[in-house]
Amino acid sequence: MKKGIVCIVVSMMFLLTSLTFSVATHNESGPVLYVGILTGIQFPGPSFRVRNIGDESAHNVELIDIAVDGNVLYNNRSVKIADEMEPGDSTIDAVNSCFIGYGVFSMVLTVTCDEGVFYSDKTNGLIIGPFMFIL
Repeated sequence: MKKGIVCIVVSMMFLLTSLTFSVATHNESGPVLYVGILTGIQFPGPSFRVRNIGDESAHNVELIDIAVDGNVLYNNRSVKIADEMEPGDSTIDAVNSCFIGYGVFSMVLTVTCDEGVFYSDKTNGLIIGPFMFIL
């Protein structure tokens, strides 16, 4: 019994030390863009939220890259999101592309602005024809 408890404790210690934790720190001034892909059923392409969580405005915010792994056909286009995003502003936009495919996929969207800030979000999902089920 005592050996079992010791094994569990040691296993938990190894598990906890192998996990990586990321903490967002913001020490510099300027815009900080956050992008999040919305979950649920999407048609014909995914929707996403962009938020400026920095302390300065972001100019010419746009979606510049869509990367998809899986059996998915799509047209990669850049999407202009906003001419200017003030600190705290948030917007929901859709990818200007039609997606079609079958099976599981992973997708990364990358957003940037004139100030040189980049932010990406990755998600997984299932696609059947033009219908995407994003997790």
